[in-house]
Amino acid sequence: PQSTGSTNVYGLFNPTFTALSSGSDQILVAGSANCKYAADNTQFPTDVTDFPVTDFHGNATTTGVPTMQGEGTKLNDPRAVRYAAFNTADNMARTIRSDTRISPTMFVIGLNEPTGEPLDADWLARVANDPNYKDTNGNSVFQTGQTAGVYYNVSSSGLTRAFQDIASQVLRLSQ
Repeated sequence: PQSTGSTNVYGLFNPTFTALSSGSDQILVAGSANCKYAADNTQFPTDVTDFPVTDFHGNATTTGVPTMQGEGTKLNDPRAVRYAAFNTADNMARTIRSDTRISPTMFVIGLNEPTGEPLDADWLARVANDPNYKDTNGNSVFQTGQTAGVYYNVSSSGLTRAFQDIASQVLRLSQ
């Protein structure tokens, strides 16, 4: 697939969040002093052209969600970066759901409002591992061998009901 558009990548920053008002969230990671982006953050693509195929925790960035594979690892490719984010989160969710020691249940709320970019409901239901959800092609997103969860696709008016349902299920699971 071909990417359209462009993206701006500015550097590697310390992942520690300090405060909303401090403005210090863009502290470069240690070892950046000799990088071109340290002096000019628009030069990051000359220092690093690709993102890794696994994240810090070993989650794959280029495989996971079947419809979000094969784009590559170029940092200047918005689709590749987007797919990597989805794949990494999907693989982490799979790892969590596969923990047979605690058998965690994931409750995922997709807040769909009329403005902004629509959520990927199929992917959110996959993260939850909702056995009752069918994707846009009519296929189940449920992954056997992993704890089942629940996906709520709601607008703001449906949030209260979703939270009430989750609370009742959590209380039932804890007894």
